[in-house]
Amino acid sequence: MHVLVLPSWYPTPERPWSGIFIENQVLALARAGVRVGVVFVEQRSVRTLSAPRLRESHFQTVSTTDRGVTMLRMKGWNTLAQTRLGARMWLALSQRLATTYVDRFGTPDVLHAHVALWAGPLGMRLRRTLARPCVVTEHSSQILRHALDRAEQRAASRAYREADAVLALSRGLMTSIESLAQVRRGAVVPETVDFEFFTRPPVPRSRTPFTFVSVCNLVIGKRVDLLIRAFARAHRSHPAIRLVIVGMGADAQALQRLARECGLETQIEFTGGLPPEQVRERLWKANALVLASAFETFGMVLVEALATGIPVISTRCGGPEEIVEPGLGLLVERDDEEGLSRAMLEVTEQSYPECALRDRALGRFGFAAVAQQLVSVYESVGGGRRA
Repeated sequence: MHVLVLPSWYPTPERPWSGIFIENQVLALARAGVRVGVVFVEQRSVRTLSAPRLRESHFQTVSTTDRGVTMLRMKGWNTLAQTRLGARMWLALSQRLATTYVDRFGTPDVLHAHVALWAGPLGMRLRRTLARPCVVTEHSSQILRHALDRAEQRAASRAYREADAVLALSRGLMTSIESLAQVRRGAVVPETVDFEFFTRPPVPRSRTPFTFVSVCNLVIGKRVDLLIRAFARAHRSHPAIRLVIVGMGADAQALQRLARECGLETQIEFTGGLPPEQVRERLWKANALVLASAFETFGMVLVEALATGIPVISTRCGGPEEIVEPGLGLLVERDDEEGLSRAMLEVTEQSYPECALRDRALGRFGFAAVAQQLVSVYESVGGGRRA
C-alpha cells in the first residue's frame, strides 16, 4: 500500500514541535510496513527573514528519505500570513509539489490530508486529478470550539463531504464535524505516541517533593492561570509540592506574574519551550501531569505522560475524556478551580503502578494499534491491500 500524506502542519528545523502528532502517525504507518510519502510546503515567518536564511530557504524543493518515509519539502515563506489569499497560494504550491512527487515516486493508492483547513481542499483537488480516494483527519480545536467564520465553514464542510472518509481524534470532535457536514464514512482514530522514545525513566522517581508538570502552549485556551490558582490552593494544604510549567506563548509573562502574586516563585518553575528530549526528561522527573485546558481535540501530552509511567489529571474538555480512564488519573470539570486542586491533592495520596499505566496506554495509543486502525480505513475506501 502506498499512502501520500498531505499535512497542514509538519515539523521544521525552526518549529520541531509543529505537527509532531501528524509525523507520529506517518512513522507508525512506515513502521507497520506501509509505503509512505509526505509533501509539505513550509511557511516561515517573514519576521525572521535575513540574507543567510533566504539562501537556505528560497522556495526550493528538497527530497529526503528518513525512517522509511519519503519526504518532499518546499522551503517556503509565509508572505501573506493567515489570509485566504495566502491559503490559495499555499494550495497552488502544494499541488505543484504533489505533482512532482507523483512524477518521481508514482501515484499513491490513497491520499491522507491532515486538517480540513487547508490540506482538506488540497486532498480534494488531488482526489479528482489522480482518481484516488482521500481520507481527512481533523486535528484543529477551531472545529471543536465552533470558531470558524462562514467562509472557513464552507471550505471545511466541502472537504468533509467530498472525502471518502473523515477521521476525528475524539467523539466530541466528530460531533462538531458532523454539525458542519454529513460525512460519507466517519471514525474516531486517536493520535499516537512513540513509546520507544517516551519510556519509563532510567532511574526511579523521587516523590520528595511531589512534582506536577504541565506541558502546553502558554495561551488563554490552555487555562494555565486556572492551574496556578488551583496549585496555590493545594499548596496551602500540602506545602511539599511543586509545579513545573513547560511551554511558551503570548501569556508567559502574565502567568509568571500571577505565580509571583500567589507567592509561589520558588514552588513554580517556568522552563519555556523545550525540545522533545528535554520534555521527556521533565516527565521522567515528575510524579503527575496536569492539563487544565478549556478545549483539547485529543491531548497527546497525556499519553506521553502515561508512556513514562505517571498518572494524569485533566479537565473534561473534549479529547481527554477518550484517554483518562479509571486507574490512569482523574478528570475534573472545566473551569473548576477547587475540583482541580482536590484532584491534585488526591493524586499525591494514591499509588499508580508505572508499568500498568504504560502498558494500558501502549495497547490503545502505540504505533502498532493506531497504524492498524488507519490501514483498515484505507482498505475500506478502496486504497489497496494491506502491506
